[in-house]
Amino acid sequence: MTLSKTLIPALILLSGSGGAMAAEESIETMPSFSQVDADQNGGISTTEAQAVHGLVEVFAQADFNTDGWLNQGEYTAIQQASEGGT
Repeated sequence: MTLSKTLIPALILLSGSGGAMAAEESIETMPSFSQVDADQNGGISTTEAQAVHGLVEVFAQADFNTDGWLNQGEYTAIQQASEGGT
């Protein structure tokens, strides 16, 4: 999946909803993917997502492939979008 395919939906996601505001507020404390993936299985579950302020609220929308997990690309897209799309 290319960055643009994940980044553009994340930018849209984080630009409009109240739950997204919570994710944007956590920008300075948003941990790395490996820190959130506590069991190191390559995906972030909704339980693991609770460790990141605001992530649970946008989890379903951020799960672009709707597999019930955030993969590293999906999580990185949220991080980048919350940092202003860098």
